[in-house]
Amino acid sequence: MNKNFSLYLDLVRFLAALVVLLHHLSDLLFSSDMRIFNIGHEAVVVFFVLSGYVISYSAKVKDYGCKEYFIARFSRIYSVAIPAIILTIILDYIGTTICRHCYQDIYVALDYPVIRLLASITFTGELWFISILSFSNIPFWSIHYEVFFYVFFGAMLYTEKKYRFAVLILLLLVAGPKVAILLPLWLFGAYLYRPDNYFKSPIVNFILWIATSFLLFSLFAFNGKSFITGYGNEMLYGVLGFSESLNLAASKYFVFDYVFGLIFGLNLIVSKSLIESFSFDLDKAKVAKVIRYLANRTFSIYLFHFPLIGFFNALVPHDIEDNLRWSFIIILTIISIFTLSRYTEQRKHFYSKWLRIGFEKVTFQISKPKI
Repeated sequence: MNKNFSLYLDLVRFLAALVVLLHHLSDLLFSSDMRIFNIGHEAVVVFFVLSGYVISYSAKVKDYGCKEYFIARFSRIYSVAIPAIILTIILDYIGTTICRHCYQDIYVALDYPVIRLLASITFTGELWFISILSFSNIPFWSIHYEVFFYVFFGAMLYTEKKYRFAVLILLLLVAGPKVAILLPLWLFGAYLYRPDNYFKSPIVNFILWIATSFLLFSLFAFNGKSFITGYGNEMLYGVLGFSESLNLAASKYFVFDYVFGLIFGLNLIVSKSLIESFSFDLDKAKVAKVIRYLANRTFSIYLFHFPLIGFFNALVPHDIEDNLRWSFIIILTIISIFTLSRYTEQRKHFYSKWLRIGFEKVTFQISKPKI
């Protein structure tokens, strides 16, 4: 991949994680009525499209076999997901003990701990119309979706052709409509990684970049999510005969997500064409090291921030001035995230090694003939 464009993807990935963090900071610290950042869901759509693009690139360029593909994906996920689950459980119990009213009711999920734990570690908490929160870790919902997308894409790549259709249908039946309805976003991102998916004219690329950037900004600025979701869902529910009481959870925005994802995807490929035309190497600039450093902690930012904010909101005394108190919470959260990333996300190659050893032992035992 072109280094300049790779750096751009890292920047977009980090900014998307930062938007999610700011969205939840606004919600938890300033309450929903004073939320100053209300585009967290859009950032998740960006993650889905980018994920499809990057994993399609990795599978093609690195020429993964089936085993290598799944080891790479699950070591990446589990290196942060398991510590995040454990951390959330510990912080939730301590935080609610210190200051129960510091946690909004919708973010406290301490009942049925065994079920929540099992659903979290198996990524099955969003199947069909169920929504099992990973304790207070609200952002974890998208990881359930993401893991299914990995499995579905792996089945597309590595299942024998004669069994492929049946396997894919079976996977969709297991996942249910809630997860399946957002699958096209991820697959669209995977489709975008094709050598012929670009426009050759720099003028056309520039015009398209301006147009798509303006549309994305307009959707942010004028709350396009609510407008499109309201009208789009009303029309589709009427045509399809769906009941509005169905628990689609985060998938209820799917009409908007398709519109937003399509515009973002088009913006992505014209950005690629424009950036790759640069004659200078952005990767050598000093700011490139900062972007790479931050991007390599994106997953940690995404999965650790919510329980940390809730915990520090309970821990930091309420009798100090609000701005100072919020500053303490933000600083403590950021320090904690970057410290945790050193032992989780930055060690994914270590976890990948042990996952590979475990996988090989299991397959050896399965294939070992009985005497």
